[in-house]
Amino acid sequence: MNRHTVILGAGATIAAIPNGDKNGRKSSVMNGLIENLNLQEVLDGIELRTQSNNLEDIYSELHSRPECRYATEELEKRLYQHFESLELTDEPTIYDLLILSLTEKDVIATFNWDPLLLQAYIRCYSITDNLPHILCLHGNVAMGYCEEHGEFGIKPQIVLSARESFPRQNCFILLLKKRLRVMLIYITAGRLFNRQLMNLL
Repeated sequence: MNRHTVILGAGATIAAIPNGDKNGRKSSVMNGLIENLNLQEVLDGIELRTQSNNLEDIYSELHSRPECRYATEELEKRLYQHFESLELTDEPTIYDLLILSLTEKDVIATFNWDPLLLQAYIRCYSITDNLPHILCLHGNVAMGYCEEHGEFGIKPQIVLSARESFPRQNCFILLLKKRLRVMLIYITAGRLFNRQLMNLL
């Protein structure tokens, strides 16, 4: 049986809860995220130099400006709280179907911070334990890791910007990215693979 690697971005979570989560809360792609999640007040009084409405561009600028430290930390806190609050609907979602369509030979690599994929995984585990591996490449609000003891359980980290936060990524996230590289090379052995994707890792 062939191995499969599925890579997910923010659009996957929106597809999983197109009408909002169990409590009506919605997610967003990176473009327009601050407006879509009503976080504009965090930026009150700050004149942004970037013309972009992409979260990564805005966060990168805030992170590079010492005078914006409070706004940077507040944005991190608000985003964490929002994504941590998301809950799957009771009905099966595209995440449930995706997980059940794969096996333990497969990998789902996600750039998303929200816990919905992991919630679906737990729900699917009540049906079968032959489930794919999940790699959270930018961290996840539902997955923590202790670097000292090599164990799960401590408060999770999320990476808001691949550019500015890279030095702060913990060893667990870096290990996940290395594992995905190995999987991509294994799966595409003898063929050309997407170099642009590999550069994101």
